[in-house]
Amino acid sequence: MASQDPINKLLEAENEVKRKIDNARRARQTTLRGATQQAERELESKQAEYQAELDNLADQYERDGQRFAQDMQEKAERQKREMIHNFETKKGLTVEDIVHAIITVQEK
Repeated sequence: MASQDPINKLLEAENEVKRKIDNARRARQTTLRGATQQAERELESKQAEYQAELDNLADQYERDGQRFAQDMQEKAERQKREMIHNFETKKGLTVEDIVHAIITVQEK
């Protein structure tokens, strides 16, 4: 039986090493799983943050586009009024010039 004792001790030591290796593997997997979950949460958070920024930019561009279109429409209306005013002003002068030319020709 004395020869059995060292063999049993070796088998027990081997089993103990296997248990320690399995425990280390499980601890490593748990650590990796936790790190992966943390990274996924951070990624989701960043994605939500970037999406909010993109939505804000899109809203800003839309508002700027509407403001630009409104400014262009107002500018076109102003130019139209100016052209009509200029036409009306010059039309009166043109009629006066024609009448003056006719009177001048008749006087000669």
